[in-house]
Amino acid sequence: MDFKKILSKFAWKPEQEYSFFLPDTDRKQDNEYYPDKNLNLPQDVFPEIAKNLDYIKFRFNTLINTDIIIREFTLNIRRA
Repeated sequence: MDFKKILSKFAWKPEQEYSFFLPDTDRKQDNEYYPDKNLNLPQDVFPEIAKNLDYIKFRFNTLINTDIIIREFTLNIRRA
């Protein structure tokens, strides 16, 4: 028996051959920087941290949505 014939029975072969190509286009890539003032985003930032925390909890519905975990912590600051 031919050794190549034996190995060819155990070798993986794709069921179908696919021929495709990616066309060459001269499209401009959209890597431009857009400042926030041009996006017209709503300004939902409050001066108090407690209000911001309540807004995040309300906006992302953290009581029901278990994918979001908000961890509250305290920073200890020492004056030098």
